[in-house]
Amino acid sequence: MNALSSVRTTAFLLTTTLLLHSIAAAQTYTPRLFTPKRTGDSYWFEDQRTVGNSTLIMQNGTVANSERSQFQSVFEANATVISNNAKGKATQERFTVIKFTVSKNDGAAEELLAPGTVFFGKLELGKKVFVDTDGKALPETATLYLSQIISLRDNSISDDDIFAPDHPVALGESWPVNADLAAEDFNFDMTIVTSPDNLEGTVTLLDADELDGVPCYHLLSEMEINRVQLPSQKNLRLIKGSLDFRSELWMPQQGPAYPLQQKTSLKVVFIGDPIEKNSFSRHRIMATSTVENIIRSKPLPRDESVMELDRTLGIRR
Repeated sequence: MNALSSVRTTAFLLTTTLLLHSIAAAQTYTPRLFTPKRTGDSYWFEDQRTVGNSTLIMQNGTVANSERSQFQSVFEANATVISNNAKGKATQERFTVIKFTVSKNDGAAEELLAPGTVFFGKLELGKKVFVDTDGKALPETATLYLSQIISLRDNSISDDDIFAPDHPVALGESWPVNADLAAEDFNFDMTIVTSPDNLEGTVTLLDADELDGVPCYHLLSEMEINRVQLPSQKNLRLIKGSLDFRSELWMPQQGPAYPLQQKTSLKVVFIGDPIEKNSFSRHRIMATSTVENIIRSKPLPRDESVMELDRTLGIRR
């Protein structure tokens, strides 16, 4: 009996030791998703995206009309930060176009801005504005696409605040997104409106591998909002809105936290009734928008001429 007890005890101690060793040996990481930008910071990036829009109109329970369209755009440029807010988010940047084209429904690509074109993106009263070097507004079509592609924000919420873990994590580990800050960030520019109670999301550290020879954190972010509101719409009563978001990205383990590569998919669905005078004809509209894009980026040498301009103007960053 004592011998059997001794064997059991030894087996238990060995198992415990192995488990403790495995736990101790598990490497943990602290992924970074945001680096404050400074005046003069420069980077290259390329955004390839496909945007799909479909609208279905029902009248008295039958399909009255439907429309569908798809757009493919490629925007590649070198960018330099001209100004930033206290959080380190860019509020004005200068861009030099390498390529900017768009095609509709798999048609021929149309050049929106010629290679070598220099323009500025900035915020004016919270709205994105794009102008050439003379201060003249860019063509409307180019502005429409740039507003979707280029991120200029003047709030204090960063990707670290929303998506980063609050403790070191192991490979394969998941953690929740900060729903309060994610909802606040969505609501910031009033494009869509939601509540933290309607938002669920997780981030997973898939791997700590290399991309193009650079050690990276390979992360997957998934988020779902089951109740999304639009700002007040004339002649439309919104019944339901939903949003699904998925992002797979590779963030460098060292240096500035620019995503070397990011694959994102977004789907937004709205169902509503038009406000109409004819109560005998009931209409319902379902609008679906999808975005699939791949972003690649890398830091470039700082542009000290921007800093010199700041010093000339007496601005300190």
